[in-house]
Amino acid sequence: VRENTLSFIDDEYAYIKKSQSYTAGVSGDQLNILTISNPSTAFLVGDYLYLQDSTATNDIVAKILDLQTTVSTTTITLDTPFFSATETAIAFVCVAGRVSHYNSRKADELHIKGSSATPTNFIDDNAVSTIGAFTPQATYTITNLGSSTITADWTAVGAGSAPYLGQVFVASIAGTAGDGTARENSQVITGIDSGATAKVTGVNNKKISYFQPQVYTSDTMNTSSDLTLYDGASIDKAMSKNANIYTQNNLRTVMSKSRIVNAADATTEDFKIRVSMANNSYSSATPIVDKALSEINAYQYHITNSASSTSSWITKEVVLKEGLEADGIKVLLAAYRPAGTFVDVYARFVYPENIETKSAWIELDNANPDLYSNTSNTKDYRQ
Repeated sequence: VRENTLSFIDDEYAYIKKSQSYTAGVSGDQLNILTISNPSTAFLVGDYLYLQDSTATNDIVAKILDLQTTVSTTTITLDTPFFSATETAIAFVCVAGRVSHYNSRKADELHIKGSSATPTNFIDDNAVSTIGAFTPQATYTITNLGSSTITADWTAVGAGSAPYLGQVFVASIAGTAGDGTARENSQVITGIDSGATAKVTGVNNKKISYFQPQVYTSDTMNTSSDLTLYDGASIDKAMSKNANIYTQNNLRTVMSKSRIVNAADATTEDFKIRVSMANNSYSSATPIVDKALSEINAYQYHITNSASSTSSWITKEVVLKEGLEADGIKVLLAAYRPAGTFVDVYARFVYPENIETKSAWIELDNANPDLYSNTSNTKDYRQ
């Protein structure tokens, strides 16, 4: 996301409303029944609506629980009551979900859980534009490089010297007419409670380093339940219910629902957990799995090959007593270091001849540069 205002709040609804609006009558003992005459949109159970009162001062996001359709009207039952003493509402179809992560210090990402995205209503689903009709200074995602559109044409509009499918760029000019296409990233996502807003730059899948399953199960002495991680239709490995699950030998990715439901996107859901339940042949006993209470906490290491951008940790400063100056330093470090990775250690010093100035960071020599950990055992620390 980009062009943020305010800060999103964890667990609030974040929504993108579509341009089409409807005037709806509000009824029911709980003010959760909407009646819309001759809607042009095919509403679906599970869709979300953004609703405003007639003064546009109060608003809610509500989920459609039930639909009743006649020739001229659609009657909708919502999961959330509308405002009291209100007989009409302005309704917009929207795609919505709850904020699961937002860091105002790294405000270019917003994580949404429980997305309502469908094949006809998902995040970043604007219509495409043909090169030659781009709006200067607008942000686009390339959807088709085209055959008559050449690299020089994409370079001229701001896509760089090596344009690629899915690339996000800011158009510098409208461009030369051709068959290359791009989708404008102009949708605005809003937090219903915080009022925070941001423009959607793109929808991304997230690679994860490890995750913590929190699957709520309840067993008795005669029942059992076990977890298995799948990679699509194939078994990846057995899982513990209460431990960190690392994916060193099979990198896993959490796929965005808006990309899964997009027919033009090749993304498929392959991250699955199966719960196997057994009752030891006691027909009156059963384990319990609560899907609503279950969730996964996923984590991603920010590790790169650049010292300026990779993860780092700095120890506290060590001050030696006067007269006990050191001649050198030896650091003992135990770490999990699989093949292909590096753990670099740096130190900086204060020299007796200039105690007011600290040295630059100096990389220390690794006495065991060829010592690696077992990739299947994250507790195999090497020193």
